[in-house]
Parts: sequence; structure tokens; C-alpha cells
Amino acid sequence: MVGMDMDPFEEPMDWSYLPAEIVVQVLSYLNEQDRASAAVTCSRWHGLHSHPSLWRHRTFNLGNTAEFHRTCDMLRQYPLGLAFYLKTFEAEYPETARGAHRMHHCKRIQKTMTTFLSRLRGKAQLRTLKLRHFELHRRTWQNRSADLVRSIAWFLRSQARLRWVELQGMNATPEHGLRMLNSLFRRSGANIRVLNIQDYFCSAQAIYALPEFHQLFKRLRHLSVLYLNYNCVSDELLTTLAETCGGSLTDLNIKYIVVKSYIA
Repeated sequence: MVGMDMDPFEEPMDWSYLPAEIVVQVLSYLNEQDRASAAVTCSRWHGLHSHPSLWRHRTFNLGNTAEFHRTCDMLRQYPLGLAFYLKTFEAEYPETARGAHRMHHCKRIQKTMTTFLSRLRGKAQLRTLKLRHFELHRRTWQNRSADLVRSIAWFLRSQARLRWVELQGMNATPEHGLRMLNSLFRRSGANIRVLNIQDYFCSAQAIYALPEFHQLFKRLRHLSVLYLNYNCVSDELLTTLAETCGGSLTDLNIKYIVVKSYIA
């Protein structure tokens, strides 16, 4: 390097001799795909790739078309021996992937998530779960949206320690949405602090008119932050929140969609 005195007779440092703490720190800055590639560099890095701190938080972007199949494979082959360490799981199918909402992609995602969640069930107790922008109302999902909802609901029934949950952008039907919330609140309701369900239901649905919806919130005890849409708000819901979470709720964020009509 320019400006540094280097001994020309000094042998370059072998990366294999780096302290384990430094290697783990380096791996922590890599995304899922690059971390997997680094793990096959040598046997030592492969071993450090299993360090518990590297498996507490996992994020998967299913909208990255270039890495789509590799990401699905990583989820389906998630090592069960490390599932115990997982505390935060994030998966999203973001807006940038709208052109990738093809039928075969949705089919692969449904099968991948079903396999992953079934493998994780009974082996991990998450603290944070974020499933965002799956847009289940799209025709490309066909009947596979019901299969995905069934898998998510089944998994949520096994989770008793969730504190932070984000399900925005699901765009689920009332039936599917209530099914997942019922499973979520059944065991984690008393622990949830942050809940984001904006665009969780299809915007055209009058969720506020469903008694089952506001009744589900009676299971919450320590909710601090809630995000939801205006079509979910009712006097009954606000009363329920005041009764069950009045001492803990600090932020209520309501998304209001304005539909403009034009008269020719």
C-alpha cells in the first residue's frame, strides 16, 4: 500500500490464521448468499459459519430474481441443528419483484415456505417474525395462497414468545387473515409488543364489521405499537384496545387510503 512501510521479505498473512472472533464478525456483515459462499472457503470457516451468533437473525429476499432459486434452496435446506439459535426471521417478496410474480415463482415460494416452517416448528421459538409484501390476492398465487396460509397458521400456533410481528402487505382474504391472527394471538398474544398489519387484509374488505376481528385483540396484554388500516378500525376495536392495552399502547398508526373518482 502506498504510504506504508512494508517488509518485502515478510510473508503475507494467511486468512486462515485470523482469530475466530474476527472471522465471525466478518461473516456477520455478509448477506445470506455471500455467507454461504464464504463457508466453503476452508474447513475452519465452514466450522465458524455455524457460530450461534450468525444464526440468530436471518433475512431472505424472495424478490431477488437473480438469486431466487438459490434463496429457496437455502430455506428448504435450513440446518435443523442450528434452528434453536434463530430468534429473528424475515422474508419478503417486495415491490421491486412485481414483474417476477409469475405462477411458477409463487408455486416455488409456497413449497419453500411450507418446508421451511415445518422444519422450524418445534425447534425454534422466535422473538421477531417479519413476513412482508406477499400480496396473496394476486391471481398468480391461485389456490396456493390457501396452502401458504395454512402453513403459516400452523407454524404460528407453535410460537409462544413472539414480541415483534410484521405481516404488512399480505393482502389476505378475511378468512385467511383471521386464521393467521387467531394462531398468532393464541400463544403469543400476551407477549406481543409491536404488531404491523397494514395492508394485511385486502383494502376493499370491511374488516371493521367482523366481530371476530376485534375480539381477537382481547388476547393482547402488553401491545405498545400497532399499525393497521382504516378499514380495520371500529368503536369496538378501540374499546377493546383501551381495556386490554390501555396501560401499554403508546403508538397507534392508521393507514387511510383515498380513492379518487373522476367524472368525465
